[in-house]
Parts: sequence; C-alpha cells; structure tokens
Amino acid sequence: GSPPSLSQLHRHALYRYIAWKRLDVPLGYGAATVDWGRGEPEGADLGSMDAVEFIQERRRSWGVRIWLSVDETWRCDFALVNVLSRRPWESLTVERDGDMNWVVNGRRRRSLHGCVELDIAATPLTNTLAIRQLGLKVGEEAMINVAWVDVPSLRVTPVQQGYRRIGPIQGSDG
Repeated sequence: GSPPSLSQLHRHALYRYIAWKRLDVPLGYGAATVDWGRGEPEGADLGSMDAVEFIQERRRSWGVRIWLSVDETWRCDFALVNVLSRRPWESLTVERDGDMNWVVNGRRRRSLHGCVELDIAATPLTNTLAIRQLGLKVGEEAMINVAWVDVPSLRVTPVQQGYRRIGPIQGSDG
C-alpha cells in the first residue's frame, strides 16, 4: 500500500500523534502518526504507522522517514525507510513473506529467516510492535530474533533482542 492522504487520515477515530526526544544521541527528535483503523487498539486492524526522525551525532546528521503497514496482531507486514543525508536520498523496502521470512528491496533474504519482527534502529516505534506481540506480564522477559535495520546505512541483519516488562502500561490498568 501507499501512505494515506490527509483526508483519509482524519476519518479514522483512533488516529494518534506521538513525539519523542532521543536520549542516545546528542540531538535527536522523532514524531509519528499511528492509524489504528476503525477498531480498538487491542486486537484491531492497525493499518499504518508513519514516523520521522532527525538525528545529529558528532560529525554527521540525517533524517529518516519510516512508513509501516501493520496487521491486527501488531506484526509489521511492510516497511519503507527513506534516509536523507549528505548522500543522495536512499530507500529500503522490507516485506514479510510468510510467517518469519523477509524480502529486502525485492530479494528474499534467507539470513533473516526466523526473525519474528522488524526493528528499525532510528525509532522506538518498531520496538512497540514486538512489545505488543509478546504480551509480557510485569516482571517477565523474553528474547526474540528481529530483522534489524541500521540507520543511516540501511543494512539489514538478524539480531537477538531482549524485552522485559518493568511496570504497567501508563494510562491503563494492565
């Protein structure tokens, strides 16, 4: 699919805007819109997530735009990542092909077989997908394999990541 138009976005009742400040770089900010579709966030057909990040490190800076298509189980089905830096604009597509197979820029990547989810280094937004899928209770932890996208290089590699639930979700009783 392609990113929705503004008129399409405003028709959805559960459309959210999110912003954050990066703590791992000297200067970094991000913002996202999340379209939960017509249902409730829990178990709904999520639809899409659209994020931007602006990052400045010691001697380099870049911007990244990320568009994700997400299914009702919080799984990323498709991602488009665009990086703008001193080099020309670079793009990457990553698509789920079956349960745990991935296609990167149109080519199936056998090295990514078994990766449960996609994680894009430039944004905490993609960690939300794994967190929601795992459904951990407070104090529980889990390790999963992810297809990790390095930004700004756009290299995709399999990585094992750990998640631990340290408390209830803010604004909920869980």
